[in-house]
Amino acid sequence: MNITVDWYNDQKTIIYYKFKIGWTFQEFRNVYQDVYNMLDTVDHTVDAIVDLTEARIFPKDTLTEMRRLTFEQHENGGITVIITESAMSHTMYNFLKSVHKRFSEVFHLAKTLDKALYILDEPETSNTRIQLGE
Repeated sequence: MNITVDWYNDQKTIIYYKFKIGWTFQEFRNVYQDVYNMLDTVDHTVDAIVDLTEARIFPKDTLTEMRRLTFEQHENGGITVIITESAMSHTMYNFLKSVHKRFSEVFHLAKTLDKALYILDEPETSNTRIQLGE
């Protein structure tokens, strides 16, 4: 499988996705259903870290799917930090951020896992969770 997902911590406040080369959106949709099931087991907000460091190429419908994911959130879903150094990822992120205000409220970028965890701890990010309905 080219996408794995699991709890990042014992408190079940962060879900960690790991994407590998060759992943597809069909595969992601299947994993996303598993994530919905995971989120159903808790009664608090859960953030996500999406590790794309090994996934250098994106499926053809990435922009459409990212837009859909911006508005399709589980009630316990928080923010998502995407780990990538890819220039293409940063370009797509900036484009979607300029088109949809909510995109930048839900998704953030980081180049390392440490930076992703830092973003999740930032007070500004906590304010975003409140705006999203925490």
